[in-house]
Amino acid sequence: METLAFTSISDATTYAYNSNSTDKSNSSLTWNDVKAVWLTSQIFSFVSCTLIIYVIVTMVYRVVKKKIKLSEIFERGLIDYISLLAALAVLLYVVLEIPLITRQYEPYCTIYEKTKVTCFGLSLMCIYSVFWLRMLKAFYLKSAVRGNIGRPLRLISQVTFALLVAMTVIDTGIFLSAPPYRTTALGCEKSGLPSSIAKWIALITTTSLCQGCLLFYFIYPLHLHRKRMISHGINSKSVLPLIKRLVVTMTICVAANIVGYTFIALYKSQTVYVTNIVLGSNLLLHLALLLHSFQNWKNRLFPCCDNILRRPSTWVTSTAEHDNTRKPSQSAK
Repeated sequence: METLAFTSISDATTYAYNSNSTDKSNSSLTWNDVKAVWLTSQIFSFVSCTLIIYVIVTMVYRVVKKKIKLSEIFERGLIDYISLLAALAVLLYVVLEIPLITRQYEPYCTIYEKTKVTCFGLSLMCIYSVFWLRMLKAFYLKSAVRGNIGRPLRLISQVTFALLVAMTVIDTGIFLSAPPYRTTALGCEKSGLPSSIAKWIALITTTSLCQGCLLFYFIYPLHLHRKRMISHGINSKSVLPLIKRLVVTMTICVAANIVGYTFIALYKSQTVYVTNIVLGSNLLLHLALLLHSFQNWKNRLFPCCDNILRRPSTWVTSTAEHDNTRKPSQSAK
């Protein structure tokens, strides 16, 4: 699944010549066949690593700045720590594409592939856990709401998290059980064995079931809350933007997974450069949606510009206060 660093085309040719008989069966694949996707993979990896490292630095800065005590981790810092773990897992997944740390000897590709699969599952698990935990703290654990939503609805949070863990374990296990990749001069190549249909059925079923429950977990309680507000004569639309934001976020996540898994199932190639780019892009999209789901995402991404970002709202407030102080004097005249 990984690119290999060559100083010249002759290096690849020499390595291929010295490869064992198993690799010689794929001699029809040349350096010119993979050069374009190899270069694309490197550009994607370097750019992605730069962006993710910046995000990790801002996350660490936020955690250090908050000075969270050990007893306050669940109340104040658990979301930040899980988000940081997700970013680290995404970084490890992407950084393995950079040829500076690759090796051209067996069983590099086998170990490399299993590491990437584990990082992929861990990162998605952390990202969805943050979504789940934010909704849990914002709605299900609220004392004013907990007594009105009923026990069956409260159990949804536990069932949803259990399905989330099950989805991660099953999906990760499916990919870990795939045939190992061979280390060749042109990168990590697939073994050529056909993928089992049952594998993709299990993958699609668990993913659809879990993410469908996540959508219900977000949407139904907010819909129920708004319905009860209207029944009490409180016709407020303050909940609607939150519903739309959550629905759009989860819909994009679901669509990205469906498109990514479908592409992997249908795309045929001896190497896995393109597959890595697709899965890496999926992780970057999930991480970006995670950051954007916070209302203060600008302050999280640009902590050094916190005062500048707050200045416009402060200016509007001071202007409004100034106008209010002028109105009585003008009316007196």
